Amino acid sequence: MLNEIGDFPLDLQAKLLRVLEEKSIYRVGGSAPVKTDFRLICATNKDLKREVEDGRFREDLYYRINNVSIEIPPLSDRIEDIPPLVHWIIGDYCRKMGVERPEISDKAMEALQSREWLGNIRELKNVVEHLINIGNGVITLGTLASRSSIGVGSKIHSPRNLSIYLDGKTLSDLERDIIEFNFRKYGGDVDRIARAIGISRSKLYERLSQYGLR
Repeated sequence: MLNEIGDFPLDLQAKLLRVLEEKSIYRVGGSAPVKTDFRLICATNKDLKREVEDGRFREDLYYRINNVSIEIPPLSDRIEDIPPLVHWIIGDYCRKMGVERPEISDKAMEALQSREWLGNIRELKNVVEHLINIGNGVITLGTLASRSSIGVGSKIHSPRNLSIYLDGKTLSDLERDIIEFNFRKYGGDVDRIARAIGISRSKLYERLSQYGLR
């Protein structure tokens, strides 16, 4: 498996092409070729055809490796995959680290689905592992809000993502999400929270009591 083959320099591309054509390699420091038998899987986030046109990728190598091409859509276009991926990441990380598997709330999962994952699965894995470490046995909306790069509505850009976030929510639900997010963001500082969301201190105290935030 070769990752980011589109970033290979031209001289390395030439060496790879020779290996594919001759089915042999030279060990480091060796002088005799060693026969090989393998199947090559490559991955890239670049448009290799455009790279060929721009002279940054060898045309002969492009046609040599492009027997079967599979395009994987970005994670933000397949948000239905996020819940099973999150559960797999949690299970895999906890098993490797020997820690107890945390629960994740429905609202926290919805917030993860509302994010535009520019780093795709690698970014999702990094965020989930961080949330496990700070979640104290449970991952909630507040846990997400404590991470500066992700929170309620932090990356909601597309109408599709926004519809997922809003689906089934009432005005009360949205109000709670906003107040809880700012509560975590400002560490419970009532003055700063009230200014941020535009309500009075007395009204905020009522809402904090109503939503069980202290």
